[in-house]
Amino acid sequence: MTNPDNATKLSNENKLKIKNNKKKQVDGDGLVIMSKGLGLRKVLLAFLNIYSHNKNLVILLNTSQQEIESLKAELAIVQKSRNGQSFLKVINNETPSSERHSIYINGGMLAITSRILVVDMLTKVIPTHLITGFLINHAHTITETSMEAFILRLFRQENKVGFIKAFSDSPESFIYGIWKLEKIMRTLFIRSVYFWPRFHLAISKELEKNRIRVIEIRVPLSPNMKTIQTSLIECLESTLLDVKKLTNYVDIDFNIENALFRSFDKIIRIQLDPIWYNISNRAKKVVNDLKTIRSLIDYLLSYDCVAFYSLLETILAENAPTSIFQQENSPWLLLDAANTVFSLAKNRVYINTTDPKELENCKVTAELKHLMPKNTLPILEELPKWKILKSIICEIFDEIDPIKKNKKILIMVNSRRTSIQLKMILSLFKKNEINGSYFLMNKLLENFFKWKKKMLYINKNSNTSNNNEKLNNSYFNTQKNTNNQKLGGRYSTLNNTSSSGGGRRRVRKSKIATNINFIQTHISNNAEELKMKLEEEEQEFGEYLPFDIKLEDEMENEDENIIIREYSNTRFFKQNTIEEDYKLLEDINPDYVIIYDPNLNFIRNLEIYCASLKKKKIPKVFMLIYDNSIEEQRYLSQIRREKYAFERLIREKSVMAIPIDQDGRIKLQPEDDFWREINSRIAGGQLEKGYKKQVIVDVREFRCSLPLLIHTKEINVKPCTLIVGDYILTPIHCVERKSINDLIQSFKSGRLYNQVESMTAYYKQPILLIEFNQDKSFLLQSVNKTDISNEDIQSKIVLLLLAFPNLKILWASSPYASSEMFEDIKKDQKEPDEEESISKGSELLDKNEKIHHYSAQQYNLTPQEMLLSIPGVYHKNYKIIMNNVENLYELSQMTIPQLEKLVGTESARLIYNFFNSTPKDKMN
Repeated sequence: MTNPDNATKLSNENKLKIKNNKKKQVDGDGLVIMSKGLGLRKVLLAFLNIYSHNKNLVILLNTSQQEIESLKAELAIVQKSRNGQSFLKVINNETPSSERHSIYINGGMLAITSRILVVDMLTKVIPTHLITGFLINHAHTITETSMEAFILRLFRQENKVGFIKAFSDSPESFIYGIWKLEKIMRTLFIRSVYFWPRFHLAISKELEKNRIRVIEIRVPLSPNMKTIQTSLIECLESTLLDVKKLTNYVDIDFNIENALFRSFDKIIRIQLDPIWYNISNRAKKVVNDLKTIRSLIDYLLSYDCVAFYSLLETILAENAPTSIFQQENSPWLLLDAANTVFSLAKNRVYINTTDPKELENCKVTAELKHLMPKNTLPILEELPKWKILKSIICEIFDEIDPIKKNKKILIMVNSRRTSIQLKMILSLFKKNEINGSYFLMNKLLENFFKWKKKMLYINKNSNTSNNNEKLNNSYFNTQKNTNNQKLGGRYSTLNNTSSSGGGRRRVRKSKIATNINFIQTHISNNAEELKMKLEEEEQEFGEYLPFDIKLEDEMENEDENIIIREYSNTRFFKQNTIEEDYKLLEDINPDYVIIYDPNLNFIRNLEIYCASLKKKKIPKVFMLIYDNSIEEQRYLSQIRREKYAFERLIREKSVMAIPIDQDGRIKLQPEDDFWREINSRIAGGQLEKGYKKQVIVDVREFRCSLPLLIHTKEINVKPCTLIVGDYILTPIHCVERKSINDLIQSFKSGRLYNQVESMTAYYKQPILLIEFNQDKSFLLQSVNKTDISNEDIQSKIVLLLLAFPNLKILWASSPYASSEMFEDIKKDQKEPDEEESISKGSELLDKNEKIHHYSAQQYNLTPQEMLLSIPGVYHKNYKIIMNNVENLYELSQMTIPQLEKLVGTESARLIYNFFNSTPKDKMN
């Protein structure tokens, strides 16, 4: 397999040359691993273009809906045809079974949801032997138990000719673990892998033809920022040492360079998950603190001083002794370095002074002056990059020919917050009148004081009278003599101020409630959509200080020649399609590019874009980077890590022993089939023809990996819609599978009782399978918890067994253990009958819908699952609802008498209360 650039001119970025037989290479198998930003999607688009012209049946897997829409649009442009979008057809849960079969028969390029494709392959809706091949996107996410692995296994069992091509632009993902590349290749049934790093000779040579000229501007940090950064690194080092002391289960390089990346937190948590319940609360707190401190280092360089300080106050509120969320103090807050961080962060915003001259000379807006407490002098330290950015734009304006003023300046940033801030600054920017940042900082400080007063109001209504007396004293006592205060002093004075929103990450609900209340007070009525976006951003990234929505109204008339955009890989609010940075450059065609936040993906896209311009004038590029900062270190570390990953993969490939039959193309000999299909009996030494085992599985279970693991035991999996149970192992054994989260929800809603009741009525041996995540602890509750109550899961399980003495419970540490237990249960047992299993429970349904052979395709699966999650809806009545109610909205509008006609009095009451109660009602 190689890049199809000889057949199409799409992939100018890497110039992969086909030296061998062209047809053999295009139709072969292989895994392509490229550096980030080198245009992997263009390579994928090239293959889509090749196979869309012929009557092939090629399937695209592991691709999000946004990516599919973007690929469809780009494919239409490449083919220069108005009906080009029809070449890539989408099949999801909204496509009926009858239509899917006809689409498969007609062939073409198809993008299919993995779960639907598995069911269609098992039920023979899709002719597997006619599939030309698969294109697997994001190959680094494929695991041995994923649906994509199941699909490829079924494909290779019946089709030895079709191709499998996989693509990835995340080389670092292939080096974690032991021989992960080899495992993924085995899962994908692939024997060939192709590496295309940035340092590849062909790529380097091509990009050097029209090399971009980057003016790198190293921006010095302010003295306060430099000290805060040093102190945060000291806190991070101390926390890393605490993790080493408190946990002996982590095997990872504990150094600052690794701790700067988000993957560091994930790797530590993955390694600790199996024993998470066994470690102390202090150890858990320290592990979470790693993420908090790393985030603070990021926010120091990207947030304005007001937002950064409000974030710190929120962390203090979470760890205060009187906080309802506080369980274990964060050790890093007790360090002298932490005290330095808090005091200097406050000094960047304002200081307390009694000097009348300083107070009189301070220039602030009238509203801010009214909101500020006495003896408060605003400092409002700007981010150093703001001043440099304005200087660069002044320089560009000086270069621009007065006659040709329509020169486009593209500014690329990491986040929406940064984008809004820069738009605010530049919207009021004039060459000799730089007032945008002054206006912005005043607005932010106004919001800060409004927020503080709002917090006072909340505390007055929620705290006791004693707390109210403390709050009424002064809400800015925390700001006095901060440099001389220790942590206890900060705690005590904090209680006299506000709780600042309630906490970080783990206590997100309180923080969001606080900020949303503020937004609802100050937002205009016609800005609901923007408010929803702000809520989402706060949930995901902890935006503790709400941004004044009115600022955006003042930014509408921004300069059309200055365009500020977010990087595609950091964009939080995606539109209908995801546009790559390369496409953004093509659409805008900028004359100047300012890289405000260094981003390796964008720089690579910029290199490719400039190389494609050939003799055209390339844009002038400026890159701003904080000197001697974490930002610089992370950027350089990212380049080193990628290079190291490729070097390690290349070495791994050189010593890799790949079995000749790993691609699954070699057909079994007749004697192999013979030995597979017989049972050897010890008594008499005779051989008897064996029956093919099968398990009947409810189609909703194909969200988990258990059906795949059952299939690997050489047991046929028969998908269908079951009224009773999830897995029918034998005519007498019926299994209801519950993950831990599902078990808890089923007990709360009462659904589990009804499910067990149905199994007991129709099967001699009902079984409840409680399945744990293989990466988590095999514990139902923490070992530190000794109290037993009626609300505990163990207590509810005991009550369930008392109600149904015939019920058996299987405890599985992982899906692998579940499949092994199923295999043991089926030994020397008869095989279940599919028609009989489907019909059981049908008498509970309405006479008009009595067993129309409920196949998996008759109803959409997603609404079914949503319906079953509603209290009062059970397996014995959910199809009555589906046949009499058009959709969930209609169900939510029904009255209790209407519901009683369908499901009875008790279920009607539960359903009605679910739709007509608020979270506040439930709290009360």
